[in-house]
Amino acid sequence: MKLINFFLLTLATSLATAAPLAAGKRTAGANEAIYLTDCMTKSTTPQQWSQYSWYEDGRHKSQNGEAPDATARINGLVGYVLWERGVGSSQCAWFGQLGDSVSACAEMPKDAATHNVGEKAGNLRRNGVSSEQQWTCYKDNDRFLYQTNGVQCNSKYYCFP
Repeated sequence: MKLINFFLLTLATSLATAAPLAAGKRTAGANEAIYLTDCMTKSTTPQQWSQYSWYEDGRHKSQNGEAPDATARINGLVGYVLWERGVGSSQCAWFGQLGDSVSACAEMPKDAATHNVGEKAGNLRRNGVSSEQQWTCYKDNDRFLYQTNGVQCNSKYYCFP
C-alpha cells in the first residue's frame, strides 16, 4: 500500500510540474512585430549584415527610432542577405536574447521587392520551444528603423501575427 501511495504522490507531483509546460505555450501578441532589416556600422570601415528585429509592441514602438526588444542576426554571412529568395527557400535566425530560444524564418517570393509599400509580400514562421506561428509580411520602404551603439538598421519588410 505504501508503494502505491508513493507512486500516486510521484505521479501527482509530475503532473503538477508538467502543467506549466503545457500552459507555457505562448501566442504572439496582437502588436508584436518582426522587421527584416539590413544593418550597417557607422564607421570608417563599415560592416553590413541582415537581421530580424523583434518588437513586443511593434505597432506603436517602432515608428520613431526605438531600438528593438531583441535581434537575430543571419549567421554565417557577411553583407546583406537576399531576402527575396523565393518560395521554398527561407532565411532563418535565432533570437538568443529570448529565454525560450525563439527563431524566425522568412520566406519571401522572388518578386517581393516589386510589391508596393504596405502590400503583402511574404510569410514568416516564428518558432519557439512550445509554439510555431505563421506571420504575414509586408513591403516596407527601406526606411530608417533605429540606430544604437553606432549601428543603423533599415526596414525592408515588417511582419505581424
